[in-house]
Amino acid sequence: MLELRNISKTLLSRNVLGPLSTTFCDGRIYGLVGENGAGKTVLLKTLAGVYPIDSGTILLDDKPYTPLIPRDAIAAGVAYVPQVPYLPADLTVAQIEAAVGVSLDTELLPLPGRTSLVGALTVMDRQLLELHLALSRPTRMLLLDEPRFFGVPGYDLHWRRVAEFCRLRGIVVILISHNIEPSLRYCDDIVLLHNGCLANCWTTENHREQIRDALEHALGLESAATVHPQSELAVELTLSSGTSEEAIHLVYPGINCFYGALTSDWEQRREHLTALISAHSLFRNRVRQVPGHRADRGLALDATVGENLYLCDLPTHSLRRILTFDKKQTRRKAAHLLNTFSISPPNLDLRAGDLSGGNKQRLALARAMADQPRALVVANPWRGLDRRGMSLMNEAILRHGSSGGLAVILTDDPLESAYWSRGHRHYDVRERSVEPSGDAA
Repeated sequence: MLELRNISKTLLSRNVLGPLSTTFCDGRIYGLVGENGAGKTVLLKTLAGVYPIDSGTILLDDKPYTPLIPRDAIAAGVAYVPQVPYLPADLTVAQIEAAVGVSLDTELLPLPGRTSLVGALTVMDRQLLELHLALSRPTRMLLLDEPRFFGVPGYDLHWRRVAEFCRLRGIVVILISHNIEPSLRYCDDIVLLHNGCLANCWTTENHREQIRDALEHALGLESAATVHPQSELAVELTLSSGTSEEAIHLVYPGINCFYGALTSDWEQRREHLTALISAHSLFRNRVRQVPGHRADRGLALDATVGENLYLCDLPTHSLRRILTFDKKQTRRKAAHLLNTFSISPPNLDLRAGDLSGGNKQRLALARAMADQPRALVVANPWRGLDRRGMSLMNEAILRHGSSGGLAVILTDDPLESAYWSRGHRHYDVRERSVEPSGDAA
């Protein structure tokens, strides 16, 4: 059992967690929900020894638990699977197994090929590998930060096996998810955080409808807007794959969604497609991207929020433009973007790397939209976003695609695929082909 007694955490002179008191019981699955910046990831990181708490008490099995570094948490049987696992990219799956000294159970979860380099795996496969490692050693508590396979069709059986594995062994499972329906279906309890504090807690058994209604009210869940197709101007790209080439006709202006299997091959093909679109002569000027790995390429994490918004496109401008740069005017523009995309906290001088995951995603989109690009390429738009953030993201992309711009969505999320395929062109990417699904009615 895990018990939190008035714990709190402050980062950069801002209270991001607590005072928080609650209890997590053995063998139960807890869904941790809340808006971006509510303190969800901070809570998991304090339990995983990434951030030491500032005050309060944590008890694990009725004993004080005070991890100062991740190694303390691992020694106490606490396993943490972050959004993007930090596994050595230059090792193969087999080498990871050998280094840890375990043989991973492929019946419990799918396992990427043992000869595959970790760096070539998708984020989802890396999460699955990290989860394999967590369940292969003595574990008292499992912390999952937005597991990509959670609620994905085809992975239901695997998740049920993991849940049953943890329940039988009395493992406390706390997972963050913005997907309400799978949380209600697979979690025993739903814990709602707001401004770092406990707002509510529900047991899902026999109360799913009431909880759904309460969450809709608390999180401001909104139905997706109707998409109306615009006039079409064919844009042809050629996607090379091995020895074959395929012509792709995009709707312009409009939204084009590419959806495919969750494999490393698909991840590489998305990168190739992104490069092709970016290099296309019609859009080589004012093409902006929001990559799937925002920490690597989407943002300058060591720069401030303001610098990400008003300095991001200076290298593409002339030297004269740089020398005549008006900082006051651009700060006003950056402040407007900050407000438009509801980035929290609303501080232009805050380091971008100190934002929550969802607010980083909002900043990445605001950065891409800062100079009204002609073409916008977005990978996994909803990643890390709460429902309000999803609504803001959707409105911005729909506005762009319906007002003379080209929007290209690259996703491995079936919910995103179903949303973006309505009213615009949808492409189903399989192993070695791109099949246009046509324009939805």
